[in-house]
Amino acid sequence: MHAKVYIAGWQQFKRRSMKDDAVKAAVGKFMKYVNVAVQREMEKAVRNAVNNGKLRASDSCSAAVTLSCDKLDLDVTIYSRIEL
Repeated sequence: MHAKVYIAGWQQFKRRSMKDDAVKAAVGKFMKYVNVAVQREMEKAVRNAVNNGKLRASDSCSAAVTLSCDKLDLDVTIYSRIEL
């Protein structure tokens, strides 16, 4: 016969863990979509700039991505350089 063991806080931990997993999955799905879309657009813009002579194949350029969400009061801009 097996006795049930009650661990204090286990149900709360389990619910929080499930919510964390749902948040991670939702954010991950959004980030996959953004990553594919941004990469496609950046590659297209870089190719056009190189073809039009605005950018040389050995140049670098500054880039920024802004992530915003009104409901989350989120407005973050990430800056970096693209080295060709």
